[in-house]
Amino acid sequence: MAAILGVGIHVDMSPAGKLVNELQRKKVTAKAIGKGAKLVIPAARSRAPKRKGSGALKKSIGSKSFASKKTKTGAVAVIGARRKTEVQVQHGNKTITAIPANYAHLVEFGTRAHSLAKGATLKRKSGKGVTKGQGSGPQHPGAKPKPFMKPAWDSTKDAVGEKVATEIVKEVQKQIEKNARTAFKKLR
Repeated sequence: MAAILGVGIHVDMSPAGKLVNELQRKKVTAKAIGKGAKLVIPAARSRAPKRKGSGALKKSIGSKSFASKKTKTGAVAVIGARRKTEVQVQHGNKTITAIPANYAHLVEFGTRAHSLAKGATLKRKSGKGVTKGQGSGPQHPGAKPKPFMKPAWDSTKDAVGEKVATEIVKEVQKQIEKNARTAFKKLR
C-alpha cells in the first residue's frame, strides 16, 4: 500500500456562523480552495525530479478539492501525484508501467539502506518486520531525499491564501446580493 504524499489546505471559517453553513452547502469553500491549490501545481511540477526518459512524477502532479464533513473548514484540497496516472517507461530493455503515486513519498523523503534479497523487509524502528534475507544478498544504498512538494508549497502558500480569500469574498458577495434580491422581492 502506498503512502499518500500531498499538501493539505485548510481555511478556518468557523466564526462566520450561518453564512458559513450556506457557503459550505454550496461548496463555495471547496471551489475556492481548489482554485488556490491550482497555484501549487506548476511550482511542484517545476521542482519534481525527472528520471531520464520518464518524467512520470512531473506529469502526475495534480490537485483535487472536495467538501468534507470531517473537517471544521468544510473543504479540503489535496495536491500531489494522482493515483490514476500511469506512464509507460523504458527500464533497460523492457517497458514497465510507472504509477508515481506509489513512489512520490520515497522521492520526497528519501529511503534508507535496505536489502534487495527476495523476501527481505525493512527493519522497523520497533524491531518488528525483520525477515529472512535481511543481511544477505545485494544491498540498496538508500536514496537521498529530493523534496519538491514542500518547497513548492512554501513558495506559493501566500499566493494560495490570497487566492482562496479572494474567491471566498467573491462568493460571499454573490450570496449577499442574492439574499438581498430575495429579501427585496419579499418586501414588494
